[in-house]
Amino acid sequence: MNVAVVIVTYGHRFHLLHRVLASVIQQNINKVYVVNNCSHEESRRELISFASRSDGIIRIIDLTQNLGSAGGFKKGLEAAVSDPAIDFLWLLDDDNCPDANALDALQKAHSYLGNSQNTVLYSYRGSTRGQDYEAVFNGVIKGYDANSVMGYTLRKSIRRKLLSWSRATTPRNGLVIYPLVRTKIGPYGGMFLHKSVVRRVGLPNPDFFVYGDDHEFSTRMDRSGCLQYIVYQSKIYDIDETGNSSQSIFSLELSEIKFYFGIRNHIYLDKLFISNHVIYYFNFLCLFLSLLKSACIVAFRHPRFIWGRLCLMRRAMRDGLAGNLGVDYNSSS
Repeated sequence: MNVAVVIVTYGHRFHLLHRVLASVIQQNINKVYVVNNCSHEESRRELISFASRSDGIIRIIDLTQNLGSAGGFKKGLEAAVSDPAIDFLWLLDDDNCPDANALDALQKAHSYLGNSQNTVLYSYRGSTRGQDYEAVFNGVIKGYDANSVMGYTLRKSIRRKLLSWSRATTPRNGLVIYPLVRTKIGPYGGMFLHKSVVRRVGLPNPDFFVYGDDHEFSTRMDRSGCLQYIVYQSKIYDIDETGNSSQSIFSLELSEIKFYFGIRNHIYLDKLFISNHVIYYFNFLCLFLSLLKSACIVAFRHPRFIWGRLCLMRRAMRDGLAGNLGVDYNSSS
């Protein structure tokens, strides 16, 4: 297998990226495409210096503005897919540090599944992603629930509360039951696929900018007939500890960009899975009331902040429902 790794980096993150690159180039890869998504100049200089010592394996794609994860991976995939020497693509975020045998495990799993070009695999990220953990221990297939809103349904909310103490969420003896498990969606970070899949389903949609763009991309794969799996033996670790901390949707530390695009894009994607509009809008109302309750708690101390976020949330929900995508969230009226 001739494999190219595609990584998108931004900001001042070379201290993370160099650990990822150091691990990647020790594995059986042919080329690494690093998309420099308008990172800080110091990080860019360090990246250029590192690449110069890689014997031509690392190729840098410089962008003059930050195009988000969607635009960044679009540019990287364009370059990798057009490379005649490359057959397979392995996508990583700039803080996804793979185990030494992570790529080998993906290649073995791909062979075990028949080497079909319709097979898409994902490295396991259960150390920070609960859905991966539930998948391999409990057989829960990742995907969008019908009539859900930002992952919420009243039925699922009640079920989680009732079963939070049971073996449905806690594996017995810590045994991995499903080392190779189906999934309907997946992230860029850890995605392994033949480049013919990208040619068939298209590139990531840059209008998503950030958040949910990987799910939209993998949903297209699922609907085109691709079979997608999580491979437990292929482990990657999210080494950016600040990015792994959970934040409330009304946290003062959560940026407007994350707040707006996270809501808008997932509301937009939810519409693809509506089977009953009555149930969907009932779940929408329940979620909205739950978010409003959370907002009221914070509003006692930060009323102006919460008022601004509620206005932004209304706009994000409206834009998602109307399909108003695009990079500039300030342009919404």
